[in-house]
Amino acid sequence: TQLNKKLKAHQMQLSNAYEDQKDHLEEISALNTELEWAKTQAEAASSAKTSFLFNMSHDIRPPMNAIIGFRDLLEKHIDEPERRTDYLRKIKEASKVLLSIINNVLEMARIEKGTIVVEEVPWNAISFNDTLFNVFPEMMAAKHIEFTREIDVQHENVYCDPTKLREVFINILSNAYKYSLTTTP
Repeated sequence: TQLNKKLKAHQMQLSNAYEDQKDHLEEISALNTELEWAKTQAEAASSAKTSFLFNMSHDIRPPMNAIIGFRDLLEKHIDEPERRTDYLRKIKEASKVLLSIINNVLEMARIEKGTIVVEEVPWNAISFNDTLFNVFPEMMAAKHIEFTREIDVQHENVYCDPTKLREVFINILSNAYKYSLTTTP
């Protein structure tokens, strides 16, 4: 009787303790699931940033090499006004391409926030083609790659996002350079 009451009270305490433990285990399990999801998200973000930085370093090389190459040519031909003017113009164009790429790196915060906006501004296909063509010839020549261009557009002036379009073309040309076999002349 007295023992039965104590036994029942003890059983009740054990039952309550078991229920409390069960609730805590469910909470811990839910927290572990959330932590696993957060870890997966953090790893994905880290991987995306690493990939982004790798791509940016890949994109920065062509205009940087053009600037260095034209600067070296400028030094060799400093007393030739026509060449000097041409090399300075090409350095300026390659610098604009490089600045555009650097500005995209700065847009990374916008990408992460999902607030990236496509810019629509007037754009001239011929001058764009000239800019791209001036960035790559020295690199291609160093690897003995024949680099020519041909442009056939119906409407020379259009609206687009020149920065993003430039990125696409630079990536295509950079990959063509990177994955072309070197030949000897």
